[in-house]
Amino acid sequence: MKILLIRFSSAGDVLLTSPVIRCLKQQLSGVQVHFLTKQTNADLVRNNPYVDKLIAIPSAIDSHQQAAALVSTIECLKSEHYDYIVDLHNNHRSRRVRRALHLPCSVYRKENIHKFLFILTKKNMMSGRHTVDRYLDALQPLNITDDGRGLDCFLPDNPDLQSRVAELTGHTRYIVLACGAQHATKRIPIEKISFLCNNLQRSIVLVGDNSDNNRIETADIHYTDTLDDCSSRIINLCGKTTLTELAAIVKNAAIVVTPDSLTLHLAAAFQRPAITVWGATNPSFGFSSYRAPHQDFVADHLSCHPCSRMGTEKCPRSRCRCNSKQNFKCMSSHDWQQIVKICQDTIDMTQVTNYTSQNKNHKSHLTSHKSQIFKTILFFLASSLTISLNGQTLQKSDSTIVVETAWQRDTIDGLVLHRHHFAHNDCLGSNQYVSVIEIPYASPYHLEFSYETTRTPTSLQALKHKAAAAVNGSFFDMAHHYPICYLRIDGKELGINTPQKTDSVHRKYYQYGTLALQQGKPIFVIPDSTRMAERNIPFNDVMTAGPMLVWEGQSLPMRNDKTFVTERHNRTAIGIRDDETILLVTVDGRTKESAGMSLTDFATLLRYLGCRYALNLDGGGSTTMYVADYPHNGVVNHPSDNGHYDFKGERGVSNCILVIKD
Repeated sequence: MKILLIRFSSAGDVLLTSPVIRCLKQQLSGVQVHFLTKQTNADLVRNNPYVDKLIAIPSAIDSHQQAAALVSTIECLKSEHYDYIVDLHNNHRSRRVRRALHLPCSVYRKENIHKFLFILTKKNMMSGRHTVDRYLDALQPLNITDDGRGLDCFLPDNPDLQSRVAELTGHTRYIVLACGAQHATKRIPIEKISFLCNNLQRSIVLVGDNSDNNRIETADIHYTDTLDDCSSRIINLCGKTTLTELAAIVKNAAIVVTPDSLTLHLAAAFQRPAITVWGATNPSFGFSSYRAPHQDFVADHLSCHPCSRMGTEKCPRSRCRCNSKQNFKCMSSHDWQQIVKICQDTIDMTQVTNYTSQNKNHKSHLTSHKSQIFKTILFFLASSLTISLNGQTLQKSDSTIVVETAWQRDTIDGLVLHRHHFAHNDCLGSNQYVSVIEIPYASPYHLEFSYETTRTPTSLQALKHKAAAAVNGSFFDMAHHYPICYLRIDGKELGINTPQKTDSVHRKYYQYGTLALQQGKPIFVIPDSTRMAERNIPFNDVMTAGPMLVWEGQSLPMRNDKTFVTERHNRTAIGIRDDETILLVTVDGRTKESAGMSLTDFATLLRYLGCRYALNLDGGGSTTMYVADYPHNGVVNHPSDNGHYDFKGERGVSNCILVIKD
């Protein structure tokens, strides 16, 4: 079977087709996939191994040349003898191709009417589904399903490209600041670019086109041509990179600050944390970061937002003063100081991760064998870094204390239980009781989920299913017992993400992480912002909780939420190391013996324990760890639902994560 896939523009939309290309190639045996796009976007597809042939329409100066180029391209397409067309653009040019070839086809359905009504009435009637998911809907006639993965961006294996990027950016971790977008009302104002450059005391790479370069030259920004030049920590690459070079630069970034543009989707493709600053458009239109760590800044507080589907050159309010200076209120009114803080915290965490990952032979940070080299790395880390985390200061010796402490270690038929009471305010500035279950990759165990219609303690759910170990699972309604996060067990949907009071489309903060089980092994997913995206994850066992705390070895940015994020509470998490050892972790809280942790501290602890990925689960009084045949009905931590530091305060919960022997 030979399929023609069509998406002419824009660059970001072309990149969003990558899951469609991958699913077609992997799920249809023997299929040939040809991709039709504009020459200006061809580099985003050229190195994709799932594309058998790239057909690029030459760039044209005027409409007559564009029409002639399309006619010539259609004649070439006729000679290919396609069997099917997948039209992911659905505009007058793609419809012309479909009519000329006269073949069976599937078409991407836009939501332009819903967007128009949202802009006109300011009432969000969008479906809430990401554009990628609606692209995938077009494949339903071919019985193609979502594979649950994110975007792809393939770079050429080219030493010249690697040396070119190293020459441009130096050899340091940096922030990518995307200055521009196709339309003015989506671009970051030059005043805010200056603010970020002057307040972010980190290496910054400015990217954009030639018009952005002209704007940068008028600003009070001291920049240079390369970060290897020590005279400045800011390099201006606006108008100086190809699409491929831009992608490589984003791939190596610690964090990306971007408007609604291609750079946002490149960050998602490479799983780079991104801060998206929205202007005239809105993430509900379906173009937010797809299955990647991100944080959106949206001008929902403005009565005029959103004002455009794709952005405009002027504010639609013709008398608005911001038109003269292009300093649009939807862009300038964001909390830019908070953006600075998130960037600096994230890049500091990246530096921590880089130090702790240098010794590849020591993936298990709790083992009793630690080489002198590893100790030296940790000592240097602990001695040289002081990191501000939501108003708290990470003590210099925390990493060394966590790694080198004398943990109580019990081996239970292939599982390893580690426990320790940090009783001298020596763990993140407080007393803490930490429990860790290690499940080595080769051990004869797998994970399962359990669910009860009435709240049942973790220990009893574990006993019912004859589990070797267990921790409490995701969030639930205390009064009515049902899950308030998505839950699917053995293919049956048992819980959904309950909506926000004022927004039924987007998910709550504690729903921004998903754990799927494939043959009992964990797969971590960061879902998009739409509330029920989990229904597209093709596994029988799916549990949503959140937020994701660690991704690719980095602590993710946290919202400034006092009650949920920054206050100390009992915490539960599941994580996985590079060697695929699974970790179940609990931290006791709400007592003088163990204070509990903020989510930021908890993410830091999980990285010290070696997690490459880690997901926050329900905490507080629900936090419970169970190991079969241990005293106190198997409860090995100190659940706090009774207000005491003992083993008797276990709370009834809705669901659990079980460790089952094969």
